[in-house]
Amino acid sequence: ISKSIPRNAGGLNARNAFAEEKPPFDEQRLGGSFGGPIALNRTHFFGAFEYNNVDNVKILALPSSNPFAAQENGIFPAGSNNYLAVGRVDHRFNNAHSLFSRFAFENQKALRTGNASSDSNEIDDENRTRSLIVDHNWTLSQNKVNSLRVHVLKHYIGTVPHSDEVGISRPSITTGRNQVNPQFFPRTRIELHDTLYVSTSRHDLKFGGDVNLSKVALEFTH
Repeated sequence: ISKSIPRNAGGLNARNAFAEEKPPFDEQRLGGSFGGPIALNRTHFFGAFEYNNVDNVKILALPSSNPFAAQENGIFPAGSNNYLAVGRVDHRFNNAHSLFSRFAFENQKALRTGNASSDSNEIDDENRTRSLIVDHNWTLSQNKVNSLRVHVLKHYIGTVPHSDEVGISRPSITTGRNQVNPQFFPRTRIELHDTLYVSTSRHDLKFGGDVNLSKVALEFTH
């Protein structure tokens, strides 16, 4: 297990020309992996986890000629947060049949990622992934192996307005909710693959096919 918390990372950053002092910056990382036998020479497992969090700021600095500069300029919290994990189990039933299963997930959030002229017009991003694979290998003979795999994926991407205020666009600034957000892109994918491997004295052959079922949606809210 490893852990790193460089609290003074901001000391490496130059001061922004529009800021009176160096902006804060902090990053935390934590991760580790672990594995071993459940049943010796038959069932084994492995797992890994990683966490990464970045705390920084977003600086809005409209020119003094902008009538909204005094109202909108400032330093606002920003950054990202990310969780990653994977787990796997391998099992051998006998000399002819073996199977492995792997599950992985990721959760990611990012705060104030837009190129906005006001804090109320900023957006936040979110990404979530879930993936499950089950793979079965069958040794039919000394020169033939069949591999059957099922993969289920659930994926979600969302872009969310940072504010619910009414969006107003002016020549000098845009405030309130971003006009094209929120947007959400959920998708589900199920894949079935089957492959037969044949090895001869002269050639290595592969036969197979796959079936994919996908559901993709775009959810858009004014």
